Amino acid sequence: MIAIAADAQSHFRRLLEQQGEPGAGIRVGVVKPGTPQADCTLELCEPAELSGNEWIVGIEDDPAIGAR
Repeated sequence: MIAIAADAQSHFRRLLEQQGEPGAGIRVGVVKPGTPQADCTLELCEPAELSGNEWIVGIEDDPAIGAR
């Protein structure tokens, strides 16, 4: 489960508004899960960049964050 603090939601919303791309989102990912080298990624993405295996997490009822 991913919990997004209210302050983080506000920050993400500002980042998305600055992009000016309708439907843009933020993708959260995990690299090398389950290993000592595990890390997470956070990237802005356009709708066309979604692969279809993301989970959509809403920000204030706006589905803007995808997790993979």
